[in-house]
Amino acid sequence: MTTTTPTSIPPVRADAPRWVRFAAWVTPLCVLPSAVWRVVAITHVPTGCPDSPGTHLYVVGVSLVTLAAAFLTVGLVSSWGQQIPGWVPLMGGRRVPARFALVAASVGIVMLLVVDLYAVLNPVFGWREPNDHVPGCPPPDQTNGAWLAYAAYAPILLWLPLLTAVTNDFRRRTTPERNNRQ
Repeated sequence: MTTTTPTSIPPVRADAPRWVRFAAWVTPLCVLPSAVWRVVAITHVPTGCPDSPGTHLYVVGVSLVTLAAAFLTVGLVSSWGQQIPGWVPLMGGRRVPARFALVAASVGIVMLLVVDLYAVLNPVFGWREPNDHVPGCPPPDQTNGAWLAYAAYAPILLWLPLLTAVTNDFRRRTTPERNNRQ
């Protein structure tokens, strides 16, 4: 009986520079404090807000999704970002089209830009409605522990520039030579 192994796919064009690999790996670490803060706040900090399993699932889900999305940045500098690992059912061993990765990363950049602009401009324009329908349940930035919320969320602002830098390097490495000529 012969076993077949997926063919090894060489790097896109050249290995990513060290600083780009560092930026890619730092990205999930920038998202981690806010994810941990959300889970700890919802499970261990008495807030006076109504406690429901749906709220807990939502908060844990948001934390896991943001961490997973941030970790996808590592795929732009890793072999699993070029070839789906063999253990993935039905798709293992297939090549990831560079165009797909670039489009997905670009959509992520636009989404992060919108979220960051909202976070920066909301205090100026007051777009967020007050939480009057739930008495005794103030937003995290209006409590005694507001400094902790700000400290946990501050690193996430690095996600946009880090993803942009890693995506631009990935584009440079995956664009054919003829497109790089001036």
